[in-house]
Amino acid sequence: MKLMGRDEIPQPNAVGDWPRRMGDPKAGQWGLEGLDRVRDKINERVLKRDGIKQYTLEADATEIIGEKADALFTYNGSKG
Repeated sequence: MKLMGRDEIPQPNAVGDWPRRMGDPKAGQWGLEGLDRVRDKINERVLKRDGIKQYTLEADATEIIGEKADALFTYNGSKG
């Protein structure tokens, strides 16, 4: 955080709110859609350069234990 000159990490909703507010395609502002385009282009370039033809995508969610009343049980039997 010192490198960024910040004392704490912004809340996730604050980080997402700004690009959502900036999203006005009529004004040439692409907000989150613009960030998606940049991310996709970077991924495309990286994947083309590494020479690997096939990947395996592992989509396993991280278990987060929660105390909310409406929390459901995870695959490990914890409430989260």
